[in-house]
Amino acid sequence: MQSVTLFRHNRAVPIDVDFARLRPWGRGQDTAFEELCCQIMRARAASSSRKFVRLGTPDGGVEGYAIDEDDGEHGIQAKFFLARPTTAQWRDITDSIERAIRTHPLLVEMTIALPTDRADPRKPGEQWFMDEWENKENEWRAWALAAGRSVTFSYLGKSEIADALSLEEHAGRYKWWFDQHLLSGRWLEERLQEAISQAGPRYNRDLTVTVPAGRRIALFARSPRLLGELDRLAKVASDKAVALAAALPSERAAELLATAANLPRPVSGTDPVLAASVTPPFAQWLDSWKSLAIPPRDAVAHEDERGDRTVAGRAFSALSEALESATTRLYEDAPAYQASAMLLWGDAGQGKTHLLCDTGVQALNRGQPAVVILGQQLGPGPMALR
Repeated sequence: MQSVTLFRHNRAVPIDVDFARLRPWGRGQDTAFEELCCQIMRARAASSSRKFVRLGTPDGGVEGYAIDEDDGEHGIQAKFFLARPTTAQWRDITDSIERAIRTHPLLVEMTIALPTDRADPRKPGEQWFMDEWENKENEWRAWALAAGRSVTFSYLGKSEIADALSLEEHAGRYKWWFDQHLLSGRWLEERLQEAISQAGPRYNRDLTVTVPAGRRIALFARSPRLLGELDRLAKVASDKAVALAAALPSERAAELLATAANLPRPVSGTDPVLAASVTPPFAQWLDSWKSLAIPPRDAVAHEDERGDRTVAGRAFSALSEALESATTRLYEDAPAYQASAMLLWGDAGQGKTHLLCDTGVQALNRGQPAVVILGQQLGPGPMALR
């Protein structure tokens, strides 16, 4: 008897943008930060079919600028200030902005890049980073207007830089500047193909096996099928509740419609639960379904004088079936969806490795991260995965 254990991390793991680890370049980390920001801005410009011009020193107030279709320049000034700027540092930023406006007559936008985010607790009588930024932005805009110019100002901080570096196109840059691997789709795909290669004949790319264990593993891997099914059932229940309510007393009808309207809609609702890192509130959803006010069978007429089923009767049956299906799914499938570990055992050759590899392939195909590690990749030495 052989077994396989699956583990899943239930939280999203953001990339690390610890600027203390930023690789020095040129004069040091300050010029490295300038170059990193310009590379991000160049990639943004390329995605909009714009040309980006990188400047050397002295730079006239901008590290570089993108040129839009109207020849307007979108410049960037990067300062390696690791905390809220001091008075002297704000003066340094302002000097760069004023110099940029004087030396770049086509400048229409200026991005200020700092390796920190703007604190904004909004405490009465206190000035924080965001307050100072807004005040400075108003000053810069007024100075530009006094010079006969209209210039907008944007902020590129730690969060924006982390967001940019999380894109597949910046995986190499993230590795170079921070010596960290980005678990990008490409990296995950390469690691999965390594595992599949080592699995050999135990995995058949052309075969999809539908067995109860496979369903459980798919749920464990946060396949969105369960959420989609619950959403569909909620829509059916809502539609049939309208038809059934027409045959009920007004108070009972209002109760039924209100309950059906509050059924969870995990895909199409106002607050969809689509992120695979988020565990849905299954217990709350189950309570919502249980509270669905299904009237007893004698509350409505199910057959007319000819013995045919009435509209209300058909709606009652469909509503009852949706309720039974949804509660069954929540009782049977939710535990696997929200589990943090799963043990699968069986004799050799029964398809455990195939199920795991196939689940990993499907997860990556729908944009979810997945890593498959075979037992043979583990041992006393370093893991085979890089």
